[in-house]
Amino acid sequence: MNCFIATLGGRDVQVKKNEQFFNALEKLDLNPEEQQLLHDLRLSFTQSRVMPARKLGQLIENRYQTLAEHLCAPIIESASKYFERSGISINRIILVATNQNPPHPNDTVFFARYLKKFIIHQKLFGAVPESEIRITEISGSHVHLPDVMYETWLNRINGKPFNDLSGFDKLYLQPQGGIDAINQTLTLNLIAQFGQKVEYLYKGDNDNISRSIDFPKKFLRTLFRQQTISFIKNYEYQQAAQLAGESDARHVLQAAHYRTLFSFQMAFQSLDRISSQNHHKIAAFYDQINILIDDILHPAFYSAPLTQEVFYNLELKWRQGQYVDWLSRMFRLYEEMNKERAVECIMQHLGIDTFPLRHEWAQWFNPVLDQLPDLKKYLDEEKIKYDSENPTTLLYDKILHFFQHKDLQLLKKIQVLSQLRNNSIGAHGFRSVSKEEIQAELHTKAHTTPDALMHELRKNLGCSVNNPFDSINELVLDILGH
Repeated sequence: MNCFIATLGGRDVQVKKNEQFFNALEKLDLNPEEQQLLHDLRLSFTQSRVMPARKLGQLIENRYQTLAEHLCAPIIESASKYFERSGISINRIILVATNQNPPHPNDTVFFARYLKKFIIHQKLFGAVPESEIRITEISGSHVHLPDVMYETWLNRINGKPFNDLSGFDKLYLQPQGGIDAINQTLTLNLIAQFGQKVEYLYKGDNDNISRSIDFPKKFLRTLFRQQTISFIKNYEYQQAAQLAGESDARHVLQAAHYRTLFSFQMAFQSLDRISSQNHHKIAAFYDQINILIDDILHPAFYSAPLTQEVFYNLELKWRQGQYVDWLSRMFRLYEEMNKERAVECIMQHLGIDTFPLRHEWAQWFNPVLDQLPDLKKYLDEEKIKYDSENPTTLLYDKILHFFQHKDLQLLKKIQVLSQLRNNSIGAHGFRSVSKEEIQAELHTKAHTTPDALMHELRKNLGCSVNNPFDSINELVLDILGH
């Protein structure tokens, strides 16, 4: 189904030959009101060669049969010819007219009523039922103000006769007659609501057939482009991918989205779809994903790349304002750092050069304790269990304290956030977490700031100064040609 929408102005109904029109009127048995309208029209025409739309419309509305042969509707007729030549069927017509309060000489409400009859009798758009030729009146006294009209259309689009247009295939809009503020804001609202369903028709001064122009498509491309860039800059890759179309940019964005989820194999599959012409651009991203996949598929006791990836992810969460997720990543780092540093202490003390295999902790640690009786005694005194295959963060923490590891101060700074984390929806409670709460907790208990803490972690973990997701953003924008 297709709908034609036209805004009406003073040129939408025109007199073919003025004297013949006036002569035809004078032969009619006019009532006093009509006689006054005829007088006013003659006066206006004599003074300015213009007949005001409201009075002309009032005069011709009920005199269709007599006056139709003296009138034409060039803009509406040009659209009808376009549909006829294009083989397009129209199922609904919406005529947008003004009926201001107080009334304005150029109001087109009576033109709309006349044109409805004209369309039916001339069968301009084929067999469109009378019930499907709708008139939408714009009232009020601020029709020239774009901000007022924008709000007006924002509300009107969700009401009759627009509210069920989502079921139509195309909306053909010819916003050529009438007031610029009405036309422009209607166009923007229709495009915003119905997107690529909107086709824009235009009639040139010397044309007798309307033609379709690419304004909605170009506008949407620009709009989508700006939205895409905004999503990219905020690392919202899934939303950006939905706007990128079927392109290499879309595949990179999907890969970046999967990377934020630690779904590295899915990221690899997305990168594998990229065309050969952009292979050189994604080389670094591709290598990073392969390293992460290797560490997932062949798990070691500790993985520096995966730990660094948690940090990069944590940075994104802070920039996005996702503070519960930021805390979650922060304590994942805390656990991993405790584990790696505790084992590192033992290895250095005993001259061991291999990490224990994952899930073989007891097999590795029990012989170690035989060589470190003081550590064993300390753990026993602290009532710490150490013979499980699933060692706790508390065990690692006690080992670090026993050896007085240099990173204890850094880990303590993280630890001050434990109450916030534990009470949050991301752990054991139902609370949200704000940026201000994190800042206050770190300031009061650790005399530091979130930025300073993240800077310290970056250096400690050997992370790149530039977050790899920033490089991905630059890559996508390059492919998009921005």
